[in-house]
Amino acid sequence: MARQPLPPLFSEKPWSVATCVEFDRVLQDLGLPAIVLMEQAARGISDFLKNQALAGSIPSKEPFFFVCGPGNNGADGIAAARQILAPPSLAPQVFLPFGPPRPGTLLAQQLQIYSQLGGPVHYGWEALGQALQQPAAVCVDALFGVGLNRPLPPAWEEVQKGPIQASSILAVDCPSGLDCDSGQAQGTVLPATWTLTFVAPKQGFSRARGPQLCGQVEVVDLGVSRRLASHWQQKGCFPEAAS
Repeated sequence: MARQPLPPLFSEKPWSVATCVEFDRVLQDLGLPAIVLMEQAARGISDFLKNQALAGSIPSKEPFFFVCGPGNNGADGIAAARQILAPPSLAPQVFLPFGPPRPGTLLAQQLQIYSQLGGPVHYGWEALGQALQQPAAVCVDALFGVGLNRPLPPAWEEVQKGPIQASSILAVDCPSGLDCDSGQAQGTVLPATWTLTFVAPKQGFSRARGPQLCGQVEVVDLGVSRRLASHWQQKGCFPEAAS
């Protein structure tokens, strides 16, 4: 799998994990609920996948594997899988290695919608390991996001010891297990062909192992322009509207 290293500098200032968490809270305080932000994130992921398929960068006739974790990063992945069911439709396969989600979570809500629309779902690490040894257009890593503060599960590392046949790897927000402040890896991290990160690049993407693990980084907006987000990051507020 070809890996494209990051350029040494971003065109915009990278954010820390703490800044990302605070910005998410600010957006929700402004009236953008988590489910709306999630839909924006998923739209960015699904649009990217469809564009890559149309351009021939990934084989559109093979399945698209979505490896979804137990939190909101996994829910982003399921929402994106649901969106590529729509024309021009692709063939998503959702994997939930940790098993069914807890009732009442955003993950459970997204899974219910996806399943009712006919999207295939598979549970358990064994099912994931077997699937990743089969050809696939892309493996979408939506296992853990920037907030991961514990080592990766050993089962994820075991899965990576087998041959992964996906043509490309797409990381949602960050490669699972990458410390997005330091750029260090918390265990065995699956190197991405592309990383679709939200709002702004993260500090760890250009530090330590970040450039080798992130591949090509693309920034996805969450319904707020990058100019406004950058102003907030620098000033702690949004600019007032012109009178």
